[in-house]
Amino acid sequence: MRILNNHARGLTQWKILGLVVILFLLAALAIPQFVRVRTTSSPNACVNNLRWIELAKQQWAREKGKGPDAVPAASDIQPYLGREAAGMLPTCPVDPDNSFATSYSINNMATRPTCNIVPSSHVLP
Repeated sequence: MRILNNHARGLTQWKILGLVVILFLLAALAIPQFVRVRTTSSPNACVNNLRWIELAKQQWAREKGKGPDAVPAASDIQPYLGREAAGMLPTCPVDPDNSFATSYSINNMATRPTCNIVPSSHVLP
């Protein structure tokens, strides 16, 4: 007859407590990094959208022979944005309405496009 030793099998309470403490420490180190990445990625995405809009404006003006005072509509630059077959108008990542009209101002050809949501930090360099 064999006698089983219960404390030799499985995890003890101390081992489980140690694992929980280690997991909490890892989470405490990782969560601030995720928050920092999220706060820096929104301005970068918006500036990239502004670059796409500027390039689409320039291509539209070249093809249509427009001058520096011409102001293209969103439908004019949409085919030049190169997203999907008909082009897709981008939106600012922090725009609660998720709409091109509320996110960006195209402006005339002499002026760069601007972000309407965070115009102080979402700016083309």
